[in-house]
Amino acid sequence: MNPLFHKSFATTLMERRSIRKLKHDPSITKEQINEAIKLALHSPSAFHMQSSRIIVLTEDINHAYWESVKENEHVARTKITGFQNGNGTVLFYEDNKTIKNMETEYPKYKEWFERCALEGNAMLQYAVWLALTTQHIAASIQHFTTEPKQITIDSNWTLLAQMPFGGADESVEQRVFLPYKERVMWF
Repeated sequence: MNPLFHKSFATTLMERRSIRKLKHDPSITKEQINEAIKLALHSPSAFHMQSSRIIVLTEDINHAYWESVKENEHVARTKITGFQNGNGTVLFYEDNKTIKNMETEYPKYKEWFERCALEGNAMLQYAVWLALTTQHIAASIQHFTTEPKQITIDSNWTLLAQMPFGGADESVEQRVFLPYKERVMWF
């Protein structure tokens, strides 16, 4: 096991939080982010189609991306600045060509592949988030539609989510959960 990942699974699940106000943390390395993503790529996908794609934005490109979001989305500028001040952003995409190929290869399941791809992408997002959490890297999941203007992206890819990451620049409140019995039923 990579020494970058040392926490227990239960501790990681409980410590993972949405940190929306970030700061640049010079101790966060490209290697840490790369290793978190490599580990998360072991997440499952239906028929092992692996249709999820990732782009990591850092430094000037990350800053410019969030400036574009400020211009194009109806959201408080201060919220976006909290994302922009971090070390970078992981962008999560789905490759529609891969999904279409699976629909052709397995026509019996055609109606399910798009949904399964979204579920697989969500698992990948969560896995990246947990891998970052084990390294004390703050992050959150966002859902904006603005594409980065600074890079060329395959036209078959659809942007699903952004995960800005960096050092935490806010404290978090205690979370309150619904009672177990309200969420889980046994028969």
